[in-house]
Amino acid sequence: SGMTPTLFYQQFKEYTSLTPLQFINRKRMEKACQLLVTQDVMIPDVASEVGYRDVYYFSRMFKKIVGVPPYRFKKSLQKKIAVLHPAIIGDLLALGVSVQHLIPVWEKHRQKRPYSQMETATLEFDLYRLRQMEPDLIVGTDQVAPWLEQLAAIAPTQLIPFKTTTWRDHLQQIATMLGIAEVATSWLYYYDLKAVAARERIRKKIGNETVMAVRAWDGGARIFG
Repeated sequence: SGMTPTLFYQQFKEYTSLTPLQFINRKRMEKACQLLVTQDVMIPDVASEVGYRDVYYFSRMFKKIVGVPPYRFKKSLQKKIAVLHPAIIGDLLALGVSVQHLIPVWEKHRQKRPYSQMETATLEFDLYRLRQMEPDLIVGTDQVAPWLEQLAAIAPTQLIPFKTTTWRDHLQQIATMLGIAEVATSWLYYYDLKAVAARERIRKKIGNETVMAVRAWDGGARIFG
């Protein structure tokens, strides 16, 4: 990189919010998480695959970085989860849930509105089809609260108060339902570190300029913030 070790260390931490060794360990644990939930492998094999000869040291590092021991992580995320709203997918993926364990059961119908109004969507699902899929858990928003009793009869159900709580609350509630609340806490910790680093890079780039974030589509535009 054309830097002295000291300068490289400083620049790396400023850009990523982590030291080079912390960054490497994080990447190793991300790979370990993926292996644990997508493949039928033993924990010693996962440790070896990501570069740790000592499985006990690997387990300690995994818990320190991810939030829970590897065996608990694997057990908690080996469940079929029916998802009733697309916005929840991101939370589940952030917690380490594999796509192959997710069952999207919503059907989205868009209704076009005048340019000055937001598009609206109604979310519907088929209870019979959901029951046939035999999920271990069901996660949705409070939009489907009238069907909570029928949903709970199929599998344990968590409904998130979507509009009245923050995305951080959503993540924590879903993690608690999965029995891995510590994973959400750890994820948010590293997220905040990255946010600090990103905020500083943005400040250096644009200074005190005023900016606007806009989502545009063929039916109109939405301004954020």
